[in-house]
Amino acid sequence: AVAYAGGKLYTGGADGTIREWGPDGLPGRILAAHEGGVNGLVAVPGGHLASCSADGTVRLWDLALGQDLLKLRADTELAAVACSPDGAVLAAAGTSGTVHVWERRGGQPIRQLRAHTAAVNCLAFSPDGAYLASAGADQAVVLWDVKSGGLARVLEGHTLPVTALAWSSDSSRLASGGEDGQLSLWSPAAGLRLLSIPAHNGTVSSLAFGPGDTLASGGYDRMVHLW
Repeated sequence: AVAYAGGKLYTGGADGTIREWGPDGLPGRILAAHEGGVNGLVAVPGGHLASCSADGTVRLWDLALGQDLLKLRADTELAAVACSPDGAVLAAAGTSGTVHVWERRGGQPIRQLRAHTAAVNCLAFSPDGAYLASAGADQAVVLWDVKSGGLARVLEGHTLPVTALAWSSDSSRLASGGEDGQLSLWSPAAGLRLLSIPAHNGTVSSLAFGPGDTLASGGYDRMVHLW
């Protein structure tokens, strides 16, 4: 798990710790975060960081103090965590397939979202805050309406579990990658797959949109592609 927050890089490992890295590449603090492996990290507005773990918890960290502010518990091992663009909402999901949603301030549960029939591997809020995308082992990408909590769309096309998601900066496109090596680009508004590319020889492990129309993909084949 990797996240960039407050001008520093944070990594989470199987030992349950979060490690801080400065711009010079030198290690900084080590946060004794979880009792299980850290599977997800996400930057949170206000100088905070959220982590999720196989121990079934989400923790919110004050990076200036190096202390946890909040501990949230789910009923499952967690694989992914996401924060809404305004920082008001945290979401996490894992082996149960249920997406748990909480208020960031106070940690009150908002709702539980159920549509997946297998584990959820990745989560991503759209930059405009309208949608939460979830995807996982059932090969489906599910779009949730953040305001209502309702299911907006189910995007189908992958032939193996989906392992990575990324939104374009204007929220008009959603990219997904999976164990089938395919990179798919979707129109969330229309619910259509715009293209599908055999991107990697094996699992697509990460996706990120860059400036303009640039999309980067990384895979288990040790390759990074720019599209």
